[in-house]
Amino acid sequence: MNNNHEEYIHIRNGTYLFNMVNESIGKGGNYAKMLKNEYIGINLTYQNGGSEIYNEYMLQKRNGEAFIKNFRIIEINMAKLKKEWYNLNKKEKERYKYLQMLDLNQKSLERFKGEDAIMKEYEEAVKKLNQDSKFRMHITEEEDERLMFESSMELAEEKGEKRKAIEVAKKMFIKGLPIKEVQEFTDLSYEELLEIKIEQ
Repeated sequence: MNNNHEEYIHIRNGTYLFNMVNESIGKGGNYAKMLKNEYIGINLTYQNGGSEIYNEYMLQKRNGEAFIKNFRIIEINMAKLKKEWYNLNKKEKERYKYLQMLDLNQKSLERFKGEDAIMKEYEEAVKKLNQDSKFRMHITEEEDERLMFESSMELAEEKGEKRKAIEVAKKMFIKGLPIKEVQEFTDLSYEELLEIKIEQ
């Protein structure tokens, strides 16, 4: 579950999914058997931004073909889904109804599932996974929290440094200095500096 779309989140979710694939090898699988399975990482985001409820990503070759055909990452913007749920038409609600279950606790899931076969299958699969002694997280929850915190702090620091560089560049342009000279003092790219100069 994610509350932002920063690049480090994609790395985090990717490593989690690759670890799940690695786990299946450790349970007596082999590479040929793995081709028969679908490996899908589902990322739930809770950010109000973003225009789509559902996005899908694959590892691709340069020509656009899938690099690993049975490996996908699905991103679901739960904040947007919840916000728009009552405005969706019947067909859209039917399409997204199973996404709702991903965000339910055990008690709510009991109420929501009713006699639905897919919901029951989902519940059983989750129970089975949670009871599997061979299944383990590739890092602890505490370690994940530490890595997330350090990543967000590093990103905030980088953004702060960039903001300072932009302010310095603006002041230098006001004094009439050329882009090449401003670039030496700010480490901003030529394109970034050109954009700043045009906006002034």
